[in-house]
Amino acid sequence: MHPDHLENFSQSAIASLLGANNFLLYFTGGYWNLANDLKPLFITWSLGLEEQFYLIIAIAFTVSQSHMKTKITQKIFLIAFLCSIIASGFGAFFFRTANYLLIPTRFWEFALGIYAAFLARARPKWITNWLTNLSLFVVLAISLLFPFKTALFAPNPLFLIPLSAISIICISDNKSLSTRILSNRALVYVGLSSYAIYLYHQPLLAFARLQSINDLGTSTLFVLVLGSFLIGFSMYELIEKRKIFKLFGWMTIDFLRSKNLLIASALIGLINVPIVLNNGFFSLRFPYMLVDGQPPLGFLGGKGYTDRPYVYESKKFPDKVLASQDQKNIHISNIYFEGNSKTRDLINALEIVDSDNPKVKFYYSYNFPKDSEDYQKILHDADLVIKQIWDSDDEVISIDDKILLEYSNVSEKVIWHKSRERFAQNMTPIMFISDIEDRANFKYSSIDSYFCSKDNVFTAKFTPEGSGIGIIDTQCAFNDEQGLKTLTSSKGELYSFDGVHLTFAGANNLARALMASQDFKNIVGL
Repeated sequence: MHPDHLENFSQSAIASLLGANNFLLYFTGGYWNLANDLKPLFITWSLGLEEQFYLIIAIAFTVSQSHMKTKITQKIFLIAFLCSIIASGFGAFFFRTANYLLIPTRFWEFALGIYAAFLARARPKWITNWLTNLSLFVVLAISLLFPFKTALFAPNPLFLIPLSAISIICISDNKSLSTRILSNRALVYVGLSSYAIYLYHQPLLAFARLQSINDLGTSTLFVLVLGSFLIGFSMYELIEKRKIFKLFGWMTIDFLRSKNLLIASALIGLINVPIVLNNGFFSLRFPYMLVDGQPPLGFLGGKGYTDRPYVYESKKFPDKVLASQDQKNIHISNIYFEGNSKTRDLINALEIVDSDNPKVKFYYSYNFPKDSEDYQKILHDADLVIKQIWDSDDEVISIDDKILLEYSNVSEKVIWHKSRERFAQNMTPIMFISDIEDRANFKYSSIDSYFCSKDNVFTAKFTPEGSGIGIIDTQCAFNDEQGLKTLTSSKGELYSFDGVHLTFAGANNLARALMASQDFKNIVGL
């Protein structure tokens, strides 16, 4: 594992023991969250959610039985159910991470199961054969027709339809076609094993992905999914049915009693705490990558380097006349930036350009509030306005009409900055190449949507013409003449720690590519 992955893995191990991995994912999530498909324990967020729900509901029911009438308890439960549904509707659009991971917007899904259990006791006659069959049809239709991206909006009130249908199927005791199909012994066994399959598929897939720079092939994924079923079946027999243990005599299920599990949990926690405190033991595990005895600048989450340009956020430019008097014979440029972390990568690169050239001095402002009275003054005082343009699969970028209108008054000093495509899904395998020369020579086929060379880092390849003075396409700085993607410097330094953001070595490579462009040098006064 990459040190960041190992650190997060250990954090998840500790949080999972406490039934709180969903909280960890929420508080460490957002923009800097590691790719979930590289997290072996990502799946335990649902375990934490369930453990929290069962604890809360047990306490709530106990208190209500002692101090409240049944009807009052039922009304409170109904209000909580309805509030949770409404909250999930808003959360699907306005606070998706919390909506997905935390109890308030998941409560109604658990509550639906509780209502179904109460309904089952009444054995309602209205759950007929045709309703059960219709319910299965609804579940299958929604599963097949809804795109997987719908999960981005989960949970939301629309899911009440398939979940209600599932509830009807679960509590129906009729002889419908659906009941007979779902009572098939093979399907029942898969269903009984499904929770174990669910828990083990993520570690298998994550550890396999950690070995690969880019996405796994279809055949590999098929083998891993098949392996998930086999492991799930084995763990169902081993843990839930307790059959396999009986073959070993002393190794009975009693070995998994609470005391031993508590000791094992404490040991797991103790093992993982130092890994978290030492940032995945970078220095110990990757001594051949250290620079002056320290991890390369930009590693260990990257926040310390990629987020450094936040110091320029909402910053006003200094008085240019006074600055010129203090720094005679120096070309001063006020540069205003708008964009995300990839723009902050660009700022880091321009800081290197600035520091390496004593004849120029750059002053920066980043993401100034557009509703501020000083925003127009910032645009006016800027010598260059660098605006990030989002991903495009075309080498010639077409600028959006809305953005063109917004920057029409400063088009003579606008440089468009194309958002860089991802280098790779996972940089970890390159880190384990200990030989500097082998690491320095590591290249692979580019996964960019189009090819461009270092000569294209700064060009005028955008439409409409005249809407700006140039475009910076940073991904071009990392391609060689053969169309291969270079991910390391001649010293074996990785250009990116996560396949997205630049380390110091990556920013330095980008700075060199920009300085190789005569057009860019003319614009910044080099």
